[in-house]
Amino acid sequence: MVQDIFTPLVGNLNQMGFYKFVLPWLFTLALTYGILLKVKLFGAEQQKSLVAIISIVAAFFVVNYTPAGFAMDSFFTQVFGVGVLILTGIFVVLLLMGLVGMKGEDIFKAENIKSGGGLAVILLIAFITFLFFTVGGVNISSDQLSLIAVMIFMVVALAFIAK
Repeated sequence: MVQDIFTPLVGNLNQMGFYKFVLPWLFTLALTYGILLKVKLFGAEQQKSLVAIISIVAAFFVVNYTPAGFAMDSFFTQVFGVGVLILTGIFVVLLLMGLVGMKGEDIFKAENIKSGGGLAVILLIAFITFLFFTVGGVNISSDQLSLIAVMIFMVVALAFIAK
């Protein structure tokens, strides 16, 4: 049987503070550095060195900042985890729309919203709502979920009839 080498690796990185310090620090450093370079607040001659110093200091302050009951590592884990799930949902919707011959950039055009692009928007909204209720920590009972599904079905049926 093949032994999993990634579980101990991730555990060791976690114990060393890689997720609590290194990754939030690097992310903040890169983001601050990129934004400050883009807006060009300082003279062109000393721009990069001054921006680098400010970015390093800001990154250390952000990593040190931890409001009560809140840790930067759990925040970034949650944000990027949910973000990847949403991007995956968008990708799946684009794949499904590609199966019926639509290009990604054509989905939101006015003439395509009526013919099939609206389905993409509905699927995307449904996927994001699903993520909100499952990953977002909102507890909903199966009875409430059934009631919501029936109401959505009724609205779709009424919209189809009114067309």
